[in-house]
Amino acid sequence: MSLPPARFAVALGLVLGFAAALHAAPPEPLPWERPTPFAIAHRGAHLLHPENSISGIVDAPRIGATLAEIDLRTTSDGYVVLMHDTEVDRTTDGTGSVWSLTFAEIRALHLRGPDGKLTNEIVPTFAEALEAARGRVALYVDVKAIEVAALASWTAPTPRGSILVYIDHLNFAEAFHKAAPGVPILFEGRSVEFVEAASRLGVRAFASDWKRFTPELARAGRAASGVFLVDSMAKTDLALESRTHELLDMGALGIQTDDPTRVMRVVAERAQGGTRPPSWAHVAILGIVQGATELLPVSSSAHVIFVERLLGLDPSRPELALLLVVLHAGTMLAVVRHFWARWRRALAASPSRASYAKPLVLATALTGVLGLALEKAIETLVLRGPNAQVEPLWRNLPLVAVALMAAGVLILATGLRDTAKNAAPLTAARASVVGLVQALCLPFRGFSRTGATVSAGLLAGLPPSAAEELGFALAVLLAPPVIALELHRFVVAEGKLDASLVASGGVGMALSFASGSLALRVFSRALEKGRFWLFGLYAVAFGGVVLLAHFALEV
Repeated sequence: MSLPPARFAVALGLVLGFAAALHAAPPEPLPWERPTPFAIAHRGAHLLHPENSISGIVDAPRIGATLAEIDLRTTSDGYVVLMHDTEVDRTTDGTGSVWSLTFAEIRALHLRGPDGKLTNEIVPTFAEALEAARGRVALYVDVKAIEVAALASWTAPTPRGSILVYIDHLNFAEAFHKAAPGVPILFEGRSVEFVEAASRLGVRAFASDWKRFTPELARAGRAASGVFLVDSMAKTDLALESRTHELLDMGALGIQTDDPTRVMRVVAERAQGGTRPPSWAHVAILGIVQGATELLPVSSSAHVIFVERLLGLDPSRPELALLLVVLHAGTMLAVVRHFWARWRRALAASPSRASYAKPLVLATALTGVLGLALEKAIETLVLRGPNAQVEPLWRNLPLVAVALMAAGVLILATGLRDTAKNAAPLTAARASVVGLVQALCLPFRGFSRTGATVSAGLLAGLPPSAAEELGFALAVLLAPPVIALELHRFVVAEGKLDASLVASGGVGMALSFASGSLALRVFSRALEKGRFWLFGLYAVAFGGVVLLAHFALEV
């Protein structure tokens, strides 16, 4: 028995339709769940338009934003409007708090533009913001002052992926989730415990301030199948670029910023092969700074890392870490040239080559063993990860500043002692003390190696010239394995060595050699005249400058 053609067609259509339904494509990921990093326009495009304005929302996609952040508050008669501050004074031509004003009074106000001048724009309602964003950009809704029921009534009908509601109180989040279970929540992930608690409500997006965000929080977010959106309102362009690299390296996916264009420029640079590489001008500056400070007891690492941050470069990136080592090699060549004759005289005065070499080899071995053990302990116990590396600590300017100031205190304590009469001979024990102190400098950028080793030698009773010769001899012996280790790390991370980096590194090495040679003369003369303590004073002061730049300028 055969079916008539019409019935057969209907039956076939039903079967095919059922099969298509079974194999339907999964829903598109939400805008903030896609794998590519994205930018969030803080208070809309408010560097170009009034903040929390319709024009700022509409223009947000043009400047690279995937989401436009807005702030909600409620008027005295129950209308929901866009306003960040409790009062309207800063952003409009009115005065008073939002909750004390009626909607009609709010509506009569005009918004101020980025320059502080009044515009023709008025304070928008939440409904107007939703309409303006429809089909253009998703909204990141920061709940400032609005009842759960009102928030749910406005957000529940919105299309999927058009809105993300930021909440920072767990009780409010629970109540809102019950009232509008289909609306995605962005919860303040101030700790791992908060992330875990929110994830039990089905929260898959978490927020953090850049100062609180850590790799541990990022891992907690991933464990909850979620993503982190991190605020980064830097005061300078270079600080924003550097911090964006840092946050993305730690696991952030979205960056809320006043300048989405610059954030997306960083994202594009990383997609094309990493961070913005150092230019020839950058390398020249770093070479001069490295050479001038490497051989003075003021921590070249602290100066170079600080300058890298000012230039918008990320010192934890493999190519920058390798460049720093290449520049270090240039200064070591300057050391060899400066001390060669003195080392030869010391060798000739020793009973044998073995007796001269033994303390140096022992101290170098202790530096390597203890230094690597310290790095491993920090990676395992502090950074807590099988793939953790100590390099991310190098971009932590407060830590660098504290290490610099600690070295300065050590130099001051040593320099203010009467060491001119020191006459103790170089022994294996004294060299070992210096080697152990040098090991502390490996994981802690900012703790001056020159300052630490010369101070240790002087405190062990060595004459100033002998302490100087020993400290720099150990630096030269340590340089080849350190360079080899950084080269290995670079190849593992990047897979190849770029020819332009080799060429620019050669120029930087030459400049570091030249400035290092000059610095050595200055240091030797200061040590001879008992002015070693001045470098300690400088180190403490510069540590303060680094802290000030970090917290005041957000470098």
